[in-house]
Amino acid sequence: MNILGFFQRLGRALQLPIAVLPVAALLLRFGQPDLLNVAFIAQAGGAILITSH
Repeated sequence: MNILGFFQRLGRALQLPIAVLPVAALLLRFGQPDLLNVAFIAQAGGAILITSH
């Protein structure tokens, strides 16, 4: 594997966590009592955000 291939693989690996964080924040917000009040949606968003760091 050449250096360009390495950086392409690295870039693809970094895209997934960056793409998932906004979705987790939206899930967390949608599950709040003043919006949809669905606990499992908020828990799913919280689980993603807690395990990401």
